[in-house]
Amino acid sequence: NERRAFVVNELQQFSRASQNNIMQVLEEGASHGLVRELTSFWISNSIGCTMTRDMLNSISQRNDILIIESDEYRNMLPEGETSTRVQNSISNSGSNSTATNRGLAWHITQVNADDVWNYNGASGYNGNGIIVAIVDTGVNYNHNDIKNNMWTNAQGYHGYDYVNSDNDPMDDNGHGSHCAGIVAGTGASGTQTGMAPGAKIMALKVLGANGSGSNANIMSAMQYAINNHADIISMSLGASGDTGNASERQLFVNMLNAGIIATLAAGNDGENYSSANPNDDGYYYSIPRNVGSPGNCPPPWHNPDQTLNGGTSAAVCVGSTNRNDRKSTFSSIGPVTWSGISGYNDYPYTAGSSTNIGVIRPDIAVPGSDITSLDYSGTNGYTEMCGTSMATPGCAGIFALMLSANPDLTPEQLDEIIETTAIP
Repeated sequence: NERRAFVVNELQQFSRASQNNIMQVLEEGASHGLVRELTSFWISNSIGCTMTRDMLNSISQRNDILIIESDEYRNMLPEGETSTRVQNSISNSGSNSTATNRGLAWHITQVNADDVWNYNGASGYNGNGIIVAIVDTGVNYNHNDIKNNMWTNAQGYHGYDYVNSDNDPMDDNGHGSHCAGIVAGTGASGTQTGMAPGAKIMALKVLGANGSGSNANIMSAMQYAINNHADIISMSLGASGDTGNASERQLFVNMLNAGIIATLAAGNDGENYSSANPNDDGYYYSIPRNVGSPGNCPPPWHNPDQTLNGGTSAAVCVGSTNRNDRKSTFSSIGPVTWSGISGYNDYPYTAGSSTNIGVIRPDIAVPGSDITSLDYSGTNGYTEMCGTSMATPGCAGIFALMLSANPDLTPEQLDEIIETTAIP
């Protein structure tokens, strides 16, 4: 808590000071209709807005701006993820089923999460006291399996909707509810889906019904999560084939400084989906672009295999495995590079080189094939999905179990522990 409070205060003061002059110019432009949707982000010392081309040309001549990036409203859900509705483990069980007659989803027993719940008898660890922010399409907070595990602020809301700019982060897509259930689904409707059924879910809706959103939405959600004491951020979204950008990486660098860990999807571009694929290495996007942003941001801890040094961040990149502990065919792989990205220029990559090896991605792999979790319609339904989007909240749930056992673990320690104790 002290680490977070100190870093947030420093970031806010630094952003106010460094943005003061340019904000005055932009606010003046806004008064004349040249700028709108003006927002300052202390988490990455960046400013989001829409402006006229003349205004853009004018401010691009300033020496107090490092970089100007386009923030297009685009689809951010990983490719190839579809939902299949499945029957409840206990027909018409509703919310009346008991702990003894719930079915455990296979991804829970595969990582032995249920052993952690029962560790040392009644004093087991189930994520109690840990807040996980789901940055996604919202959450069906009325579902029986999650309604008692929703984080609530002082005004009675479960988070925020940055798509519609209101306090109701209800899911209208299904992706976010599925992810939330993998973290904390209690099994009240028949199937236990949550790795950490004692954790609380903070719902931050940054993507609309069609899966589209903007980096500005994500920046706002991250600030909300930090200000409201989320312990873990789970984000199963990104831009396929994107080499990354400076503001996005700075976001996760500052999150690490504040002591917050984030699980990010590696992406589903690990195989050649189309004969129109322009690459010849067997992947939808060629390495080092197979893992898109922000999953390509570097991790909190450097594995000894990461022989090339570079910066760190809060981003734990998560790949997907199947029931046989094998890589899911769709799961994207690294390495990636940040060479040529303004402000960083680290982790160079050259194919076949023993020195320029880039950043190893992903950091960890978690079950993501054929995962049963919560449906976003109704109060007791389940769906089955495949993707690194499903593996990512699974990893967040595991981190929640670890933090419930030892709340003092840092992001660096969490990453090191999960990497060094996983099945090779």
